[in-house]
Amino acid sequence: MDYISQHVKWHGGSELRLVTGPMCESACVTFDPAFCSRWELMRSGGESDAYICSFQAIFAKSMSYSKALALALNESGSHEVFDERMTGWGYHETEFAYRALRAGAECIYDVKCGVYHPAHDSYDEERYRAIMRPEVRKLGERQNIQYLCEKHNLARLPEWGYGIPVPSPELPALEG
Repeated sequence: MDYISQHVKWHGGSELRLVTGPMCESACVTFDPAFCSRWELMRSGGESDAYICSFQAIFAKSMSYSKALALALNESGSHEVFDERMTGWGYHETEFAYRALRAGAECIYDVKCGVYHPAHDSYDEERYRAIMRPEVRKLGERQNIQYLCEKHNLARLPEWGYGIPVPSPELPALEG
């Protein structure tokens, strides 16, 4: 499957979108389905390949978004793409996706759009994040959820739920 072309098709129109798909988690860059997890995270029982989904479904995923969306977020009063006040570990993507949703963007989960995400092993955590103990990760997660709810006046984060099936855009294939 041509994951990159499918991503570009979602960003080809004038709509503001966050796009993600099955996560290929591996120590090396790959889109081999054997390394994919959450293959049909937003499956709602239909035959559709793509869904408009809850902003929380973006959590723990890599995302594809356009410069237009980043500009829209800045114009709506946010001065950063990712909120630097988020501390510890986790929910950074959820925070970004919620602000994108408030700016009028759609959150799209497409089973034809593979997303590469570096594997979270002990070496990766210690080297890049200095997160070596489970209790440190849990504390960071709790702090970020509390901050996110307070910042956006949410009683709690919503469940992932099911998506609304949408047709994939039919645009010409990429050239070159």
